[in-house]
Amino acid sequence: MKICFLNTNHAWGGGEKWHFEMADALRKRGHSVMIICSPGSALEKKSKSQNIPTRLLKTSNLSFINPIKIFLLSLIIRQNRVKVLFTNLPIDTKIAALIKPFSGLKKLIYRRGMPHPIRNTLLNVFVFNQVDKIIANSQQIKNSLCENLTHLKEKTYIIYNGVTPREENMNRTYKSPLILGNLGRLVKQKGQLDLIEIANHLKQKDFKFKLLIAGKGDQKAQLEQKIKAYKLESDVELLGYQESDTFLSKIDLLVFPSRFEGSANAIIEASNFGVPTVAYDVSSMPELVEHNKTGVLIPPFNIELMAQEIINFINNPELLKSYSKNSIELVKQKFCYKDKVQEVETLIYEAS
Repeated sequence: MKICFLNTNHAWGGGEKWHFEMADALRKRGHSVMIICSPGSALEKKSKSQNIPTRLLKTSNLSFINPIKIFLLSLIIRQNRVKVLFTNLPIDTKIAALIKPFSGLKKLIYRRGMPHPIRNTLLNVFVFNQVDKIIANSQQIKNSLCENLTHLKEKTYIIYNGVTPREENMNRTYKSPLILGNLGRLVKQKGQLDLIEIANHLKQKDFKFKLLIAGKGDQKAQLEQKIKAYKLESDVELLGYQESDTFLSKIDLLVFPSRFEGSANAIIEASNFGVPTVAYDVSSMPELVEHNKTGVLIPPFNIELMAQEIINFINNPELLKSYSKNSIELVKQKFCYKDKVQEVETLIYEAS
């Protein structure tokens, strides 16, 4: 059975990462897999680097009413005898829904990664009547997805993002200063400006720490200005883009003041490195952080209380050790990537 992953987003993000890694994992389990992506996209480069069969299709927000785009996608699906198609973007899902009746496609599976409701419109009702299964990567996403289209609950399955559990981090050691870290795009959603306020709070109280912020984005200049205004140049570093494994091996505590998340990969990956998390108690955070066990959840958006919880960790390295071990165990139980691949594979067979 030929399985195809359709994702025409040009940039690289959580959805593209999931499609690439899942396609690669299913191929290694013996499935016939291909990827349809945008020309010159990060996904195209990644796919070709792993020799995953790749076809190219460029889309825009109105491609679902473009007969040429509809014909091209249908042609790719028919020529390659694709039976199961995974989508991630709304625009890709709309086009896929339109071609499903005449392309030979048997099942359409949509993966949802953002916690925003789907509007109850005639177009959306048609599209999701064509979708056979929906994967949400958190309960929060399932709830928002079905808020206006309640009948989608029956076809929506929660499959969390996963990582391959690590064993070598069970005995982390902590030295002064404590290394705080944040990993994510430098955008308003991620709340990094709060980090500078927290750093200033810690410095005013004479606590020793180092704050490393990894990522790129349009709030970089504002962060730099705030760091300079508070004279935190020796305490806070903006590192730019960092590979997550490299970055997480450097830090002791993940500080995550995001305003909302579908399912934050950074938190799951940090847990896999034995790095506890301090985050706001919003959206899917309670599904990723076990309060007072693998991290601490703070009432939104209480900067002062978040700073105080960080101080508790600075003063109590033994607490960090305990939370670190708990984080690694949580990954094994809830976020093991091998289990997630099996769940997706089961879904494919159920949908066949």
